[in-house]
This record gives sequence, C-alpha cells and structure tokens, in this order.
Amino acid sequence: MSEEESEERPACALIIVNWDYTSREFEELLYPEQDGEVMEKMLETAGYKSVKVLQNISDIERCIARYKEEHQLLEMERFHFHYSGHGVFNASIELDPNCYS
Repeated sequence: MSEEESEERPACALIIVNWDYTSREFEELLYPEQDGEVMEKMLETAGYKSVKVLQNISDIERCIARYKEEHQLLEMERFHFHYSGHGVFNASIELDPNCYS
C-alpha cells in the first residue's frame, strides 16, 4: 500500500480505561489511566491518525456501537481496540463472525 493510500485510509484506535468503580464488587485500580496515556502516545507515534481515549465507561458495548456508528463511512487501514480495567465474563454478548473482513 502506498503512503498516499494509507493517508486516505487512516489507522484508528479506541482506548477504554476504567479505574473508578462505584460497585463494591471491584476495587479501584491504580494504573489504567496511565495505561491509556501510554497506549495513546504509542499508537500516535506508530502513525495512528485517530486515537480516541474514553475513561470510566459503564456501558462499554454501547460505547463501541457509538464509535462504530460515528466511523461507519470511514474506510480504515486498521483498527486497534484496547481496554484496561476489571473484566467479567459475559456470555450474553454475541459476535457475528461474518461481519469482519
């Protein structure tokens, strides 16, 4: 791919970092905010043109759907998703393997 084509199709990233939890189930985490800052700097240095960092998001699935809606007309060279925070198993999320190419 030529440099001109790469500029037309930017590399994009969505970084979500959660550390401030209201639920007693989870302890507050000390370093996700710094993880987000390091990832943002690293990706921008690597040539990513659009890096969005979101903090303390309660509905991650909705946030990703909104990002997808906002960028639906943008043909990306590549997309990077990074999450830093507590994780839980959620078997209710279904992925369509046919919508990724």
